[in-house]
Amino acid sequence: MGSISMKGVVSRFKTLMVIGLVCGIAVAVIQYERPILALMLGSIIGIAPFMVRIVYMNRIASSIDRGIPHLLLHLLESTKNGLNIIVALQSIPDIKSDYLRDAVNRLLMNIVSGSGIDAAFDRFESDLVTPLAKSISHVIRILIINGGNIPLILERTYNHVYTMYVLEEERKAKLESYKHIVYISYIIYIAIAVMLSTNLFNSVSDMANTYTDVNISDSLFRLNVTNIDEIRDIMLHMGIIEAIIGGLGIGKICYGSMLDGLRHSVVMLVICLLGFYIGGVI
Repeated sequence: MGSISMKGVVSRFKTLMVIGLVCGIAVAVIQYERPILALMLGSIIGIAPFMVRIVYMNRIASSIDRGIPHLLLHLLESTKNGLNIIVALQSIPDIKSDYLRDAVNRLLMNIVSGSGIDAAFDRFESDLVTPLAKSISHVIRILIINGGNIPLILERTYNHVYTMYVLEEERKAKLESYKHIVYISYIIYIAIAVMLSTNLFNSVSDMANTYTDVNISDSLFRLNVTNIDEIRDIMLHMGIIEAIIGGLGIGKICYGSMLDGLRHSVVMLVICLLGFYIGGVI
């Protein structure tokens, strides 16, 4: 991303979201004769930029949180060697986050240009998108302004942050299996629904047409084509609902936020669309 600030990133994605919304409405209008297909295609295209924005922001947030422990460790080692924090920030090694490195460089430029510590750190915190990074920024600001036993404070802060980071990574790894379970169960449902729609229901419909002249009451063979189409639509609607709920559930369970599961809902909707389209249901 280079040296683009967070405001620039948000501005670009706002433009993409407007374009995606317009394209989604256009697709829905073009496919108006097939309302279900139009709704699915329009929704997928319309929310795709928003989904990409969430994925990109999550990637930035993950990169920043991954780099915070390395930044604290560098500051701790530098202050133990007699350097002050600002000098230590000027010689940051590999902190596993290009975005955090760029944010630190902008912080130093603002300090050198005479913006003042508070103003520079206000801009620095606006570039950071995670609560952890903002909290660490506040700690560093206080240490620069007020001083104190800086190595001791940084050591305890680093130990706490590193422990929490390891625990969070372990939690994500354990919950990753739930995502796979949801995907596998959904794919199995789509496969069964498509097979029923293309094979069993057609056979039942053919048998019903064969026995139209026979007086059979309360029998499965009384199903007609209209009933079969309604059942197919019901199964398609169930697939759509399951895709939305399943994706949001993945976001809540694995990432702590339903919005983070929006991309999984879109992926499941695409699976549903392809499955039923190949099966000739839509």
